[in-house]
Amino acid sequence: MKKATLLKIKRTKTINPITLYIFLLVSILSSCKEEPPLVFFNLYSGSDSTYITNNVPAAQYRNSLLEDYTGVRCANCPDAHVAAVGLAASHNGRMNILSMHPLGNALTRPYNTIAGFQDFQLREAADLLSIFGTNKNLPSIGLDRVLNKTKNLLITNSVNDWSSTLDAQLINNQTSPLNIDIDNVLIANNDSLKLTCYITATQPLSDSVYLTLIILEDSIVNPQDNNGDIDTFYVHDNLARIFVTSQYGTYLKTNWISGRVYRKQIAVHLNKSWNINNCKVLAFVHRSVNTAGNSEIWHSQTKKIK
Repeated sequence: MKKATLLKIKRTKTINPITLYIFLLVSILSSCKEEPPLVFFNLYSGSDSTYITNNVPAAQYRNSLLEDYTGVRCANCPDAHVAAVGLAASHNGRMNILSMHPLGNALTRPYNTIAGFQDFQLREAADLLSIFGTNKNLPSIGLDRVLNKTKNLLITNSVNDWSSTLDAQLINNQTSPLNIDIDNVLIANNDSLKLTCYITATQPLSDSVYLTLIILEDSIVNPQDNNGDIDTFYVHDNLARIFVTSQYGTYLKTNWISGRVYRKQIAVHLNKSWNINNCKVLAFVHRSVNTAGNSEIWHSQTKKIK
C-alpha cells in the first residue's frame, strides 16, 4: 500500500502528525481574542485518576470560605481584613480567607511610584466578582457563595454581614460530603510544585462537583491605603497569587458514590518573587459557578507549600 505523503520541510524532514495537530490547535486557540465565560480548564499540566476505597474515612468538619475582594487603594479594606481574621478566630479557624484584587478596578491599581510596590490584580477575580456582585465598591465580601438572607445578596460590603451566616454554616459541627486532602512536593530547586489533591466522597452526592485550586501568600509587605493614610509597610495575608485551575473550577466528572476518591495532580511553576515559606495551597469544592445563586462551596482546605 502506498504511504500517505507528509508535509515536508527542507526536502528531507517531515512533521510528525501529532506535532502538526498540536501546532494547528495552538494556532487556532491563539487566534481567539477573548476567552468565553465559564470555560473549565486546567492552566498547568497534570493527570487525573479515580478509584473506590473500601475504607471510607470519617467526614471532615466543614470549613467555610470567605472571599474578600479588596484593593490597595481601598481605604476601608484594612478594617475588613482585620474583621475577617477575627471572624475566623471566633469560629475556631474553620473559615478560610481568600483575598483577591480584581483587575480593572480603580481601587486595585498598584502604587507604582512607591518603591517596593507589587501588582496584585487578577483578571480571574474580576470575572468572579462580575458573576456574584456588580457593585464595584470595595471591599466586597461573600461567604461560601450563598445568599445573605438579610440583604438578599451574594456579595456585601461588610464582613460583619456574614457572621450569622457563618454560624448557620458551621452549626453543630456540620460535616462536608467531600473530604479534601492536599499533598505538596517541591521539585527542581523549589522552582516547581507537584500539587496532588484528593477529593473523597464520605456520602453519595448527586451534584456536579468542581474543584478550584489557588496559591496564596501571607506576610507580603506592600503599600496600602489604610483609612486615608498610605501605609508602606502594610502586611497582606491570604493573598491570591495565581489560580492553578480555572477561576470557575475544574469539573470532576465521576459518579460520586460513598468511598469515591478523585485524585488530581498538577505541576505548578512557582514565581521567584514569591516567598514560598509563606505560600499555601487553597483548595475548595463547589457547585458549578453560575448566576442562579446555587454555586455553593461545600468545603475548603489550605496547606502550606513548605
